[in-house]
Amino acid sequence: MNREAMSVSSLDKFSTLLNKFLTEILSKFTAIILLGATLFALLEIVRRYIFGQVFEWGMDAVVYAMMSGIALSISVTQAKKKPFGNECISPGACGKRTP
Repeated sequence: MNREAMSVSSLDKFSTLLNKFLTEILSKFTAIILLGATLFALLEIVRRYIFGQVFEWGMDAVVYAMMSGIALSISVTQAKKKPFGNECISPGACGKRTP
């Protein structure tokens, strides 16, 4: 087997491994972060309005966790989609005429 075919094969393996990591592991981790942040926000509401006590850092933690979870979910979603670098935005730009 020549060197180019071997590098393509290893790139295919790496791509498959990366896709598996993104779809299976990172998506579950993202779900755990978002669920944990939601439950912590509910805990903060109970602590604030029932017990009259709050964590001073609680709101910051919820905001940062939600932002991280949303950013990770966007990256997982974009990784699952096909890349669109070679597609045309408008059909007329590709030389295709629309009726």
